[in-house]
Amino acid sequence: MTNPEKNYSFLKTYIKGEALIGFWNIISKGLGGISSILIIANLDVYKYGVFLLVISFYSLIADLFLGTLVGLVFNDINRFIGEKKEEKAKKLFKEFFIIRGIIAIILFLSVFFGADLVANFYGQDIAILFKILSPLFIIDFFYVSMRNLLQSRLYFGLTSFRPILYKAVRLIFILSFVFFFVLDAKNLLIAHVVSSFLVTVVFVSPFIKAYKPWKTIKESSDKIFLNIIKTYGKWPIFSNFLSQASSNIQPWFIRFFVNTEAVAVFSVAESLFSAVKALFPVATLSTLIPREVSSKKRIGDLLIRGTKYLTIFGILLGIVGFFAVPPMVKIFFPSYESSIPLFKVLLLLLPIMSFRSLSSTFLVALRRQKFIFFSNIFKNVLSFILPALFLYLFGVLGLAIERIIFSIIIGGLMYVYLLKKEVHPSFWAGLFSFNEQDKVFVKNLYQRSISFAKKSIFPGC
Repeated sequence: MTNPEKNYSFLKTYIKGEALIGFWNIISKGLGGISSILIIANLDVYKYGVFLLVISFYSLIADLFLGTLVGLVFNDINRFIGEKKEEKAKKLFKEFFIIRGIIAIILFLSVFFGADLVANFYGQDIAILFKILSPLFIIDFFYVSMRNLLQSRLYFGLTSFRPILYKAVRLIFILSFVFFFVLDAKNLLIAHVVSSFLVTVVFVSPFIKAYKPWKTIKESSDKIFLNIIKTYGKWPIFSNFLSQASSNIQPWFIRFFVNTEAVAVFSVAESLFSAVKALFPVATLSTLIPREVSSKKRIGDLLIRGTKYLTIFGILLGIVGFFAVPPMVKIFFPSYESSIPLFKVLLLLLPIMSFRSLSSTFLVALRRQKFIFFSNIFKNVLSFILPALFLYLFGVLGLAIERIIFSIIIGGLMYVYLLKKEVHPSFWAGLFSFNEQDKVFVKNLYQRSISFAKKSIFPGC
């Protein structure tokens, strides 16, 4: 396994990383689509809604207690690696690994034994579903830890391959249940948990190799994680807590204001949008941008070109999705044609993602945690108020409309701050022009893309 950190180039690594992730995402969505057809064919809309509500409960708890600070900590690990401070990167990784591991064990035990209390109110069937899900806390803890270190070492091909392998293994289990047993919510959850475990085990060997550079390095004696919490790290803890709560509670909002079936309908629309969004090339930016923030001029250049080209790409991708996806829904998911209008509204998010994704990534990389904290407080307030209001006024379609309005408000707020504090005033002139630098950039982008395609996709050409 060669080391991708040798001969590092932002553009070269970006193209290679996004190409690998995009390629595997296409295969992943294909496998996921086959599984979705089987699931929808064997579970009615109501039962599928129940399954989604149970999954959203897990996501709510896992994100609240295991997801908080993951992005912040690995941003700092990436910065330490970029600054050649491997001893600090190693110490921070170990500190965070131990803390999250303890929390994962507590969550597993709490949900597994707490399921018996749930049975007293909602029945034994629901309690069994929670017991089946409980090991995911530990499985996902190991997976996220290994994945993020592999990404820090720029092994994007490995990390993007994991969803493919997971969906392939899960599809095998689903097919087994369909043909030899029965596919219900219980067995679907078993397929989810067992597949997650088996695929996480596959990551162990690459993880050991990625950790190898640290074996001969004496870790820093500083209490880095504690220092992060005491300084800029204290800002995102509470805001992330509310943010994760607001995003994962939305299926329950739909259940309250509409019905359980609407949970499934909106989930299908989101899944269709996610399949299109997976082609949007921003997956590697959170790893690469922290390596580039030492120069203010570099920040401006990346932000200008990133916004310009990603917006154009988002518009084109949205047009393709608008015409290509609805006919396939009518053929494969006729019971979910009501998801099509929701999907079309969600496509408007694609060009908005260009400035929202870039601004949030730059703000984290620049450690503007105080601003992120206060903007997240505002975002979290909106996350509870707007969905309830729009669901009440417009039904499930209102939630799709709310996503657009919410993204414009929050993305605009972050972007204005970033331009005011970090970027040269010439930003707007550069954004709406196409100069010699753009020609050079596009030429390099084209040449490196063709070179990568010839070497990796069409090696014989």
